[in-house]
Amino acid sequence: MATPFRSWALLMLAVAMVIPQDVVAPQPKMSVRLLNHLPGKLTVHCKASVDKVDLGEQFVEAGKDYYFSFYVNNWGTSVYWCKFKFGSMWNSFDVWTGPGFSGPCQHCFWAVEMDGFYRAEEGREPTSFQKPWLH
Repeated sequence: MATPFRSWALLMLAVAMVIPQDVVAPQPKMSVRLLNHLPGKLTVHCKASVDKVDLGEQFVEAGKDYYFSFYVNNWGTSVYWCKFKFGSMWNSFDVWTGPGFSGPCQHCFWAVEMDGFYRAEEGREPTSFQKPWLH
């Protein structure tokens, strides 16, 4: 004789096998764009510590941008941070935080200027000053 729990578990297993796997909507793709407005080459190294992703060191020429996109992890805790270096100036901070952290943008657009870092949602001009350079 089956126990009520076992009967319920078997029913749930049967239902799970019948439901198509594509019923769950895929996560939307997020992105970060970094635009170099400096008079020379910018060094950028971005990582996602929670998701253990290392995008490697990038060298972004003056007037050019660096773009990457990704899917948020299942827990909504993805965080991407970058370390920036230009001459003797540097900084390191989160450039994208997941919905679990009430992130400021889905498609973050950063402009790197001589006085620091400006952010906006992609499609808008990054005019919101966020971080200064460190020396």
